[in-house]
Amino acid sequence: MPIFSHEIRTPMNSILGFTEILMKSIKKDEYKRKMKVIYQSGNQLINLINDIMDISKLEAGEIRITKSIFNLNETMVQVQEQFEGIHLSHENH
Repeated sequence: MPIFSHEIRTPMNSILGFTEILMKSIKKDEYKRKMKVIYQSGNQLINLINDIMDISKLEAGEIRITKSIFNLNETMVQVQEQFEGIHLSHENH
């Protein structure tokens, strides 16, 4: 599983890095917003990979589950923006 994780993380980190560079260089708010959605989606994919790795460790008895506090409103806005991106993608095809 660690090799699988590395094979996905490396290109995702590259995508996130270049997206961050573009977000800083783009002036038009509409495009900045879209780049932010790409960046957030990439981060969620990295988090999913980390979660898969954690589940593997949990099943092997190598990790404990802990609680964490998060901002529900912020999370819901991010989910809405992602679905908006999916909707726009299907609209254009």
